[in-house]
Amino acid sequence: MIIYIFIIFLLLCLSLKFDFKGTTKKRDSWGYFALVLLILLAGFRGDIGNDTIVYHRWYDFLSTNIGASIRDSRFEPLFVICCCLAKSIGCSWLVVQLLIAAWINYYMFSFIRRYCSMLFLPLLLYFISMFYFLNCEELRGAIGFGFILMGLPYI
Repeated sequence: MIIYIFIIFLLLCLSLKFDFKGTTKKRDSWGYFALVLLILLAGFRGDIGNDTIVYHRWYDFLSTNIGASIRDSRFEPLFVICCCLAKSIGCSWLVVQLLIAAWINYYMFSFIRRYCSMLFLPLLLYFISMFYFLNCEELRGAIGFGFILMGLPYI
């Protein structure tokens, strides 16, 4: 619980300093630090979230045969393919979780940097409102949401 309060406090202070006071020195460095902090928090969260426990148990028994895994799974084919590929190269569930967290948080950060004049206030709002949902509950949906954010500049 303390880490969540620390991140909220940090993003609030960074928002006051960089977004409202207009300081630009080391803004990007602090922005990338906040991104890495969010990725690490989401990636190393353990089994927090109801869906995460189900995905973890499913991943433990997943076959590396992509065709059979897609046919036998109740999850989306792209998610199954990603997990099969990760499992075939020896990745644990923790690594898969970290990769998904990096995927969604990187594209959310890129979206905020591109379309918002402020950086830390939108990150704070994202952390308060959507972070838990995308990183701990809806991992499969987060992958799709990452693709949407990745494709927005080309629309």
